[in-house]
Amino acid sequence: MTVAGTGTAVALPEGSASASAPASQAVKYGPAEAKDVTSALLMARLQNRRIEILPERTTDSTTYALPDGSMQTAAYAGPIRVKQDGD
Repeated sequence: MTVAGTGTAVALPEGSASASAPASQAVKYGPAEAKDVTSALLMARLQNRRIEILPERTTDSTTYALPDGSMQTAAYAGPIRVKQDGD
């Protein structure tokens, strides 16, 4: 289960309604990003979609956690992000 608005994933006890649904039927709400690798891997598995790992983001690459437990990095020839005025 993902805590709304935080991007943090938590495990629910077995038998709870949300934990019993297969990942392929998981509701795909919320951001497709997480604040750490562990949360990203759990969210990807539960939501059956790739989740961006924010601390791994650079100016010229993006790293994702995949539903199968692996990670994927997309690297670009030049910068795709810039920092302006601290953002």
